[in-house]
Amino acid sequence: MTENKKEVKGFYFYCSQMDALFNLPPESAMNALKMCRAYIVGDEPTSDDPIAVCTFGLMRPALDMSMKRAESGSKGGKANGKQNEANESKPEANASKTKQNEANGKQSEAKEQIKKNKEQDINTKTCSHPEAGGEPVEPAVFVLPTNKGEEYPIHRTDVDRWREIYPAVNVEQEIRNMIGWCEGHKSQRKTWGGMAKFITGWLAREQDRGPSIRASPPISSAPRWNQPVN
Repeated sequence: MTENKKEVKGFYFYCSQMDALFNLPPESAMNALKMCRAYIVGDEPTSDDPIAVCTFGLMRPALDMSMKRAESGSKGGKANGKQNEANESKPEANASKTKQNEANGKQSEAKEQIKKNKEQDINTKTCSHPEAGGEPVEPAVFVLPTNKGEEYPIHRTDVDRWREIYPAVNVEQEIRNMIGWCEGHKSQRKTWGGMAKFITGWLAREQDRGPSIRASPPISSAPRWNQPVN
């Protein structure tokens, strides 16, 4: 078997097997290791030492596993061959995947930005968010408190537009009712972005209930949510 010698860089044992080797007489332990080495490289594992022969028999399953692992790593079967091919093509695949991820990321960012722009357009047609640094187009006649304590302004043009959309509603009084609701329901106050939906939803419900228009007092200034409403 010497002509079928294999190049082996190393092999492993279980800890229990190493403990058994350490407990053998030194000469028997050395003979057992020689037999293991011979078996690994393809030689015939022979010895006149019965203790070494017995020990080798116990260690042989671990050696077989070492040899299988070595063969899988160097040659590989069908599954390992496919895995090796996949590993060889990884740089290209990874580069392609990275480019695809970057493209998807940019596309997602663009969609998110478009969505934010639309929301900002809706919320800043008649008023400016405090964090935006802009100035209101006109003075506010009402303000509603948001969940963060910001004052959401309602302008004269908003009131006039809602009067046209909801003709059966006393818009000014309903806005005062909203201020009272926000004062009594602090934990349910709306966000800045959700305030427009809150107002129009409220007015739509009142419109569906039927005519309730009454004369409203003149609006001189914007009543604050934390001040008495006349």
